[in-house]
Parts: sequence; structure tokens; C-alpha cells
Amino acid sequence: VDEKIALIDNQIDETETLKKGLMQKLLTEGIGHREFKDSEVGRIPIGWGVSKVGNIFNCIVPGRNKPIDFNGNIPWVTTPDIDSKYISDTKSNLYINKSEANKIGSKIVPINSVIMSCVGNLGILAITKREIIINQQLHAFIPTESMDTEFLHYALNTQKKYMNKIATKTAVPYMNKENCNSIPIPLPPLKEQTQIAQILSTTDEKLEILRDKKEAFQNLKKGLMQKLLTGEVRVIV
Repeated sequence: VDEKIALIDNQIDETETLKKGLMQKLLTEGIGHREFKDSEVGRIPIGWGVSKVGNIFNCIVPGRNKPIDFNGNIPWVTTPDIDSKYISDTKSNLYINKSEANKIGSKIVPINSVIMSCVGNLGILAITKREIIINQQLHAFIPTESMDTEFLHYALNTQKKYMNKIATKTAVPYMNKENCNSIPIPLPPLKEQTQIAQILSTTDEKLEILRDKKEAFQNLKKGLMQKLLTGEVRVIV
């Protein structure tokens, strides 16, 4: 079982390396282009543009106060809740209602938005699969018809170096609203955005399968250790 887990770990590493290479190539060279130009985000196809993300998307900045009444059905999401590409719930099991959200000055983040950490470990990202409310450590970009949300997720993922550069340097680095909205992203045509996002999503799906498989073998190992090392199941000597 340990050998199988080690094999899956190698496959995860290889797939993550592949994804990193694809992101670098697709988000700078696109698909099938031959002529390029220099830009704020590096070398990109001539037909692409570049824009600050805040010029394209509306954003939601959470209120400063923490909820008091956790008696509702809208997930109260913080950075530790983000552990995959998509988010639809909270690990803390904390939920609030619209009335409480209004009291603390927070707006509801709609489905298919991109949320991003802006305090501490910058640039942790997820796409919302249900309405949520975020705390002060997160910033939300609201979807538009002219941009593919999945593409935005990947484009922001390549700008962590920029985020760390502009962040306010205190004991804990943070980006304010202006910092978050100033992040530059490449702007291919919508059709190409969708194609790029679909290719990269394939590697994410592969990673998800491998991680689920690894977890299954880890649980198998745990069960075997419990049974074999207590003598509940005997081996033939």
C-alpha cells in the first residue's frame, strides 16, 4: 500500500508540473498564434489585450465586523475553507442569514464568482458554486458575460509574484481593495479564454482523481494497520 501511495504521489507531482507548464504557455502564447508583443504580463499574442482586473470585474469587499448570529443558511467562508478549485461550503459549519450580513456590511457573493485571499498567504483562489459570504481576508470578483470565470481563476493564479510585490509589508502581508483590483491579466477573445480554461481544467480533473485515489489508499492503510497490528486479522506464517 505504501508503494502504491508513493506511485500516486509521483503521478500528482508530474501532473502538477504539466499544469504549471501549460499555464505558462497557454496564458502567454495562447492557441495557434504566431505573432507576439511585449506587455505588462509578458509576451502575449498581438490580438490580445491586458487590463487591470478591477476594470473588468465588479468586486465585493467584506465588511469589517464579524457576524454574531450564526443562524442562517449562507456559508460564512474564510481562507482555511479553500482547499480546491471550487467552493460550496464552509468547514467551520458557520452559516448566517441576509439580515446578519447587512448588519456587518457584507454582501452576498454570487455563484460563479472568483474569491481570492488578500491577507497572509496571498492569491489562494476558488470559484463559488453557491452563494456565500466572505470574511475580511478574502476579496471577490463578480462574473461578467465578457470573461470566462475559469479563465480568470487561472489568470490570477499566474500573478502571485505581482501580488507579493504590491502587498503592504507588515507582520502579515495584505492587499487592500485597490491592490486587488490593480492585478493585470491577459485578455484573449472570449472563445479562446474558454478553450484555454477547458485544457487547464483537464489537468485539474486529473489531479482531483489522483488525490481521491491517494486518500482511498491512505484510508485502506489505516484500516489494515488497525486490524493487522492488533491481531484482529492474523497472517499465515
